[in-house]
Amino acid sequence: MDRAKTLEGIKQYFDFEPEMRNGDLYVTVNPQTGILKALNVIYEASRKNGTIRLLGVDKDMRFTYGLDHFTLNNRSYTLPEKLTVKDGLPVLPLKFFAELSFKKATVTSVT
Repeated sequence: MDRAKTLEGIKQYFDFEPEMRNGDLYVTVNPQTGILKALNVIYEASRKNGTIRLLGVDKDMRFTYGLDHFTLNNRSYTLPEKLTVKDGLPVLPLKFFAELSFKKATVTSVT
């Protein structure tokens, strides 16, 4: 099965098929192949602490596995559900990247 999707005209590859949860499309976040690479985001993870950090030009996001909140530039925000992992990769709602994009763009199409 081809797990490639077109996002903002750029072909994205997901390690697992995106899935619908409570009306939102959730995707696995792989720092080497997917949306993070396309957005030029630095990914840092600590298995010991159960945390991930996403760094962009003017954004610093920090997540903790099993919690339903994260920080963006030291301000706390709530996720629709607790952060989960699939085969070691974080799973986040795709709309999250449109709303809090690391570049000034919004998701206009996903195919």
